Amino acid sequence: MSEEKHQRSRSGSPHEKSRLATLLALQDMAAKQEQPQPPLWSGPVDCTGMPPKEQAHWNWWKPTLIRADQYLREEVAADLAPILSPGLRGNPDHPSVKAIFEELLEARRLVYNASTTVLFAFDNMGGLDRFKPVWAIIFYTRSAFSITHPEASANAINEMVGEYLSFGIPRGEAEGYGSTRDHVRRASAAYLEWLRRTVNAITGARDGQRKLVDTVFWAWSDHMAMLREVDRQARANPRYKGLRGTALAEAIDEYPGVLTVLQRLRDRRTNAA
Repeated sequence: MSEEKHQRSRSGSPHEKSRLATLLALQDMAAKQEQPQPPLWSGPVDCTGMPPKEQAHWNWWKPTLIRADQYLREEVAADLAPILSPGLRGNPDHPSVKAIFEELLEARRLVYNASTTVLFAFDNMGGLDRFKPVWAIIFYTRSAFSITHPEASANAINEMVGEYLSFGIPRGEAEGYGSTRDHVRRASAAYLEWLRRTVNAITGARDGQRKLVDTVFWAWSDHMAMLREVDRQARANPRYKGLRGTALAEAIDEYPGVLTVLQRLRDRRTNAA
């Protein structure tokens, strides 16, 4: 492999006809067009009376917001438990507890919202110190493959993910551009290291770190699963026959639009729930 191709492979710039290129382009398009991400730790939002588009946006985030809210409430309850009588523990709505519980909850929301925006900023991940969006795409794709292939070894999973992300590269052009199992392993490790450093900088509490990481995984896994589904549906659509990589993503965005497809998937999920 030439040094130029090796550097290209390491930089996260895939072959323009690869599936990885499609996913990176879809991610970039969605991030630039999507409505702003809501403050993660602010709790669920009442969508009553909102315009349909705004309501759909909030409904998309609802499961993640509920999950994050539950974590914060558990943390506050754990903080209060040592100073409450047994009859009041786990009862945040009790008149003797509610006021202080809500004050601590609001304080925790402010701290977490100020600290964790960086972990969910789909539109500016590339601007973070030593972070590459391709790491997240590869890591969460690998995570999905691990769930669907529980008996496979780590090397086998990496091999499958590499082949999946390299799909579309013409024969003879893969050298230096395809995603090998080593690329998958290194990208996944790089993402976990970045996540570890970032979470450590936000909270030193082990339980808080666990909950924060769990919420990160929840949000990003869901987001990446949607992008993979957009890619899957497009490849089965005769309209896009012969298109690969970045060209496929551009065609999707031209018609019907990346956000339109994502919204259809979100609506389908909401209606099925």
